Amino acid sequence: LMIGAIGLTVAYGLARLMNVGFQQLRDVIFAKVGQRALRSLALIWQQMREQLGVNDLGPIALMRSAIPQSSSHERARGKHPQ
Repeated sequence: LMIGAIGLTVAYGLARLMNVGFQQLRDVIFAKVGQRALRSLALIWQQMREQLGVNDLGPIALMRSAIPQSSSHERARGKHPQ
């Protein structure tokens, strides 16, 4: 009975060690893929910002660039941009 308990404890320790090893191996293999995906996403984001002419990264600047701006004189006279 004592040998069985020790054997199960050793087997559990080896299983945990192998689990950590496989997680590390997975991270090494997929790190390059993840970095490439983030790099391409950043490139797409930069291209979209350049097309919109947005200098600020914030969402308010994106909304402002999408809304047509009218002058204060047009607003005072009640004219709306077409």
